[in-house]
Amino acid sequence: MNFEKLNHLGKNVSKTVTKTYKAATEKSGKLIEEAKLRLQIASENDKISEKLEEIGAIVYEDYKSGESNYTSFEDLCKEIEESELAVSTMNAKILEMKKLKQCPICENVVGRNDKYCSKCGAEQEVTEEPEEEEEPLEKCPYCDSKLAANATFCSNCGTKLNESEETSADKE
Repeated sequence: MNFEKLNHLGKNVSKTVTKTYKAATEKSGKLIEEAKLRLQIASENDKISEKLEEIGAIVYEDYKSGESNYTSFEDLCKEIEESELAVSTMNAKILEMKKLKQCPICENVVGRNDKYCSKCGAEQEVTEEPEEEEEPLEKCPYCDSKLAANATFCSNCGTKLNESEETSADKE
């Protein structure tokens, strides 16, 4: 194995390790973000439960005193609505992170690009997303394998690129 091929192999290993590290970091970051959102959701749900208990106590006290004045807990109801909205927003963020969405009819979780809900059969709105590529790809002029636009060598046949006279057979 000559020095150029060894150097090329080392660069490919380095790129692969770097890509793997970045992918792992991104996934762990998403898991951490999801865990934080789930903790916030639990906190909002606790607030809702506390407010519902307060409302229950007020209603019971009104009942015992013979007064049915529901205006005394309107502020608590507004706080519950705010917490429910916060929970809904955080749940939507979690679904977005997982490339999922909720069916508007039955609230079943479906894939972002699903055309129909698997639970109720309702037609889903599908939004086309551009395909994400890490680097623009070209084809090797010798073996037609896809390769990074800035590649010096083909990762499939090992041919040095941008030298039309040289082929992989010439190298051997």
